[in-house]
Amino acid sequence: MSLNITINYPKIGIDIYFGSFNIKVSRADIRLKQFPADLYIFTPLLHIEIDMREPLNDIGLKDIRALDKDFAEKSLEIIHEQISEKSRQGDMMARIDKYGTDLIPYFVRENTKDTGKELNVDCAPKSPPKIRFLGGGLRSHFQIGGVKLDAESSPPKIDAEPADVKVYLLEKGGIKVKVHNSHSVIDIKT
Repeated sequence: MSLNITINYPKIGIDIYFGSFNIKVSRADIRLKQFPADLYIFTPLLHIEIDMREPLNDIGLKDIRALDKDFAEKSLEIIHEQISEKSRQGDMMARIDKYGTDLIPYFVRENTKDTGKELNVDCAPKSPPKIRFLGGGLRSHFQIGGVKLDAESSPPKIDAEPADVKVYLLEKGGIKVKVHNSHSVIDIKT
């Protein structure tokens, strides 16, 4: 007697389906608008004032106000000198016994003496003219520019197919046992 055992393993089938993934993105619409910067510059005119009163006064070309002021100052000076002179003469007259009778002719001579008038005229002024600058300069105003950006985009389109794996039984497994006997064969399958 003999025993023959055959083992058949099961066979499986595998089908693989790869997935696909597509993304479509359309370009965005972009609008760009630029605002340029503005610079405004304003330059007012320069004014020059020249005051020639002092130099003209120095060379004898005074205006009426300056002449009036000078006459008032000189008159006050003369008044003070005359008051002091008359008071000095009064003091001397009070002591006539000390000075004697020659005092009166001395006063007459002093009061009638011609002093003469002195006149001085300068050819060149002693003081420079006064010069003033008014206005001028620079004024500016700056307005900032900029950029305005408008963008419209659409969402991306996504097409996706999932991957798949299919597993199936291609062939069943089994055990075959054959018993060989001299007279008969027994076949057992499972």
